[in-house]
Amino acid sequence: MILPLYERLALNRLSCGFQILILLSGLFASLAHCQVQSGLIAAKEFYVDHGDYSDVDNPPCRGSEDNVLADIVQGLAHATIVIPSLGQFVGSFIDQSLPAVRELAKQSGGDLLKPLAPNRYANCGTVFLQVLPGTTNLSVKVLAAEGDKHYQECTERAGQFLKCPQPAGWSAWIWKQDGDFIGATYKNWSHDRARNGRIEVYGILWPLKHTVIKGESLSTISLATYGRFIWGKVYRANVKDIDDPDLIYPGQVLLLLSPKTPIR
Repeated sequence: MILPLYERLALNRLSCGFQILILLSGLFASLAHCQVQSGLIAAKEFYVDHGDYSDVDNPPCRGSEDNVLADIVQGLAHATIVIPSLGQFVGSFIDQSLPAVRELAKQSGGDLLKPLAPNRYANCGTVFLQVLPGTTNLSVKVLAAEGDKHYQECTERAGQFLKCPQPAGWSAWIWKQDGDFIGATYKNWSHDRARNGRIEVYGILWPLKHTVIKGESLSTISLATYGRFIWGKVYRANVKDIDDPDLIYPGQVLLLLSPKTPIR
């Protein structure tokens, strides 16, 4: 039996409505299930001895070879030092520059290091952390503690530095990212209190694994993950495990590539 035109149009609209409802239900399921969030991916903590006089705010690092790297990080952060690759630089500096600095200091009778060693100084600790390629949503927290390791975040901005709260006052952090490396220096200029510094790096490490739940599709998963309907990116990353891009099943595990990975 052939239905009248108005009834066929009504059925088509009804069918489209069901399709939209199905898509929306799958989208809500994906948004609730596929929350891509940053997590802790690297951390480092170390002990820094006290400095000289606390009546001077944020004095320079003590002039010793242990603090030369701290001056490099500050130079990077203030853009007074420019290097093509921090990764290459770190290795070459440790292998070559420190011995060269020591030799120059000997030849100059110590005059070379005098500008770095005023009467008031801070003791400094420096760390370099490598971030895996493809990491996104990168953020850094710097913290400090006095003795008991009850860390508090250092957030008070003072130029390029982040000053730390009491009881770990008279200390500050400075850090700089260069490519896949983060260089950071923790300064302590308390005259009688040692400090513990801690740096935490957060981000999303790709690729991710996603377990399909009922109602999801490649389109809703891609929207929840990347903010766009790019189901082809999910499909191509899992083409060996998907026979039909319109048919995925609850419990199926899919690989989600970084937003930076191009679609091929």
